[in-house]
Amino acid sequence: MKLRTLLLTALLAMTALVVLPAAAQSPTTATVGYNGFNFTYDTTVASHVDIDAYAGDPPDAAGMAEVKHVQFTVSDSDTMPSIFDAPIGIRVYNTADFAMYPAQQQQFDTLQGLLSQQMDLSPFMVMSANLSENTLPFIPVVAAGQAIRARVQYVDTGSVRGISYITTYRQDTAPFLGNEFFYTFQGVSVDGTQYVTAVVNLDTVLFPAEVPADFNMETFQAGYADYVTQSIGTLNSAQPTDFTPSLATADALVQSFAFSSSLAAQPTIPAVTDPSAGGDPTLGGLGGVNWQLLSIGPDAAPTENPITLLFSPDGIGGNAGCNSYFGQFQYDSTTQTVSFSSVGGTLMACEEPLMTQETTYLTALQTTTGYQLIDNQLLLTYPEGLIVFQAGSATTPTVIPTLAVPVENTDPTLGGLAGVQWLLVSYGPPDAPVAVLPTAPVTLDFTAQGVSGSAGCNQYSGTFVYATNTLTFSPLVSTEMACTDPAVTAQETAYLAGLQAANLYSLDAGSLQIVYPDGLLVFRQA
Repeated sequence: MKLRTLLLTALLAMTALVVLPAAAQSPTTATVGYNGFNFTYDTTVASHVDIDAYAGDPPDAAGMAEVKHVQFTVSDSDTMPSIFDAPIGIRVYNTADFAMYPAQQQQFDTLQGLLSQQMDLSPFMVMSANLSENTLPFIPVVAAGQAIRARVQYVDTGSVRGISYITTYRQDTAPFLGNEFFYTFQGVSVDGTQYVTAVVNLDTVLFPAEVPADFNMETFQAGYADYVTQSIGTLNSAQPTDFTPSLATADALVQSFAFSSSLAAQPTIPAVTDPSAGGDPTLGGLGGVNWQLLSIGPDAAPTENPITLLFSPDGIGGNAGCNSYFGQFQYDSTTQTVSFSSVGGTLMACEEPLMTQETTYLTALQTTTGYQLIDNQLLLTYPEGLIVFQAGSATTPTVIPTLAVPVENTDPTLGGLAGVQWLLVSYGPPDAPVAVLPTAPVTLDFTAQGVSGSAGCNQYSGTFVYATNTLTFSPLVSTEMACTDPAVTAQETAYLAGLQAANLYSLDAGSLQIVYPDGLLVFRQA
């Protein structure tokens, strides 16, 4: 499916595509929304947007197979250019689609590792003897090497987390020209379900426009390492306006990335595949128990932090020591085989050794092939050894708990709470309400799957129970991004504490009030 629109000319009446050159925006910006993804760009860079929903190549296709994606190209061309030829190119992928494409999955995994560990990025801004070494994540995968990497930094917009940097790809050693660089952003939505890549083609007077006719290639190649090091220094010390478009324009593009759906909402996990005849309510003896990790690995090394595993008809879930995780599993109680798939989780940064322990555990879990139940222990076998669990307290786990509605006839409006996004106006004591910071809006969404929203900096989610005028929330889960403004942190802490302690609610003419012991949360319809 390909859509074509001339921005700033008309507002197209389409449900999937929204182009908003709204009066509130700068006259030189326009906003595009398609399939739940939105961005705002500078129309002085280019004025047309092409949108191509690509179905994806077969994973075993010859050459570099493309994963299913939606591509946006901003240009002044009458034909849709490639993501590398357009002034601005953006792609949005479902991260679950990478599983069948090893090259793209590796890039995604590398980015996830950088984001979770927040490692120092300066080692990437050095000369590499081999163009395939010391590279930064980049999708689509390019059949060439990153010849240079400069201005590398972490980016966190509240909707996406990732890295941005300047690079160019080469298959040889040659001088850099002013129009060969591009700014790129590689990021993941805060719920981990979407991968966003952006490419902005740059031009700069810091490098020549063409190679001189009398250029001595032999001399140049002999000093190539020093040349690249000097070029990295030039790019790192440059001003944003030394580039066209300005780097500030590229940064603003990335800052505008947003998803219109509730990012913190938990994913729906397909039912367990049970090949055993007749079905087994105990799930082969795996279900109904809170399994607590004792040891892992060939040497049965004990773990540093509690790790749990729960099996239910909806899938698996638990805590990996720092982050919560979820996924699917298949089992056969006759052959005592078990395997796990689509394992995902929250993306909180963990201190060592918890991060290493968590990575080891989740990696081992996804290569598990069999299981044994001996007394009160569960032994999972994987290529490198055993994962050993001890039975904890009996439980009937629900990996992703569904909304509890204590009424006989389910109300599709969920007591008037659903069908609208609520925007927090104030919080605190009724006689001394605290107004929400305009720079850190707080949202609340109710659906049949639970509750989610933005707390001003971090995303949160959970479940809730309601009846006539009563409302309570389960323990809420939120991301743990560092908020740079102490006022935003204080607001977020107060809001989540109030929501967690809520017990009553009322609705009145587009206003929602949630009562908690120490105060009142006042919302209006967004």
